[in-house]
Amino acid sequence: MTLSGAQRTRLGLFLLTGMLLLGGTLFGVLGSTLFAEVDLYSVRFKESVSGLETSSQVKYQGLRVGRVHSLRIAADEPGAIEVTLALKPGTVLYQGTEARLDSSALTGLTTINLSPGDPRKSKLTPGVQLPAGMSFTDRITGQADAIRIKFETLTNQLIRWTGDSNRARFEHLLDDTHKLVKDLDATVVALRPALLASARSVEDAGRGAVRLAHAGTRTLRSTQDVVRSTGARTQAAFNEVDRILKGVDVSGVAQTLTSAQATLRKIDAAVGRVDLTGAIKGVDG
Repeated sequence: MTLSGAQRTRLGLFLLTGMLLLGGTLFGVLGSTLFAEVDLYSVRFKESVSGLETSSQVKYQGLRVGRVHSLRIAADEPGAIEVTLALKPGTVLYQGTEARLDSSALTGLTTINLSPGDPRKSKLTPGVQLPAGMSFTDRITGQADAIRIKFETLTNQLIRWTGDSNRARFEHLLDDTHKLVKDLDATVVALRPALLASARSVEDAGRGAVRLAHAGTRTLRSTQDVVRSTGARTQAAFNEVDRILKGVDVSGVAQTLTSAQATLRKIDAAVGRVDLTGAIKGVDG
């Protein structure tokens, strides 16, 4: 199929427009990254950086703050990988900030996570080298080693506890315990009649105490009734005496006593004048 000149012109313009749009898009996406101002820091890792690539994310406590700018083998230390970090301008880092490698078990990608430094210390200036912190894998490995050491210690202790001497002691202890249980069982069987008799005695004593308590209660009630009746009679006698005393003429009683006293004085004087001795002798003669 032969294209006419007009068709070839339109096709050329279409392709040119598409290339311009594609170039503009790429420039808009990559240009802002390539030509943007960033703060550069470096860090050296002496462990494997597998999964870490250029443009890998750099995070600060999980927040994305930049990307990996470049990776290379350190010129003065062949066993270390020098990684250049490009952080957003104005990202504040303090003394003590460490760069750690974090690997994803699902994607296999590795990122760099920055730990916070001490805000009481001075700020870091761009261009300095950050210390490399222990990666998640190393921390897990260290914890696994610690667990392994503890497990070995526990195993050794179990082996020592289950040795021949300790096993013999344990068997001897079991035998003694079995004998003790048998002796206790025999003792309980032998003491069972005496215990039952003691229980019956205690029960009888309890019943006697209950009967005694009932009897004491009845006695107290009877005494209470007697006291009440005696008190009523005593009160009646007091009332009668009070009534009689209220009917007595105090002034008349006083006059009568005065008269009686005068009469007794007269009788006493008359008796004193009589010669009782002579009268008695005359009677005898």
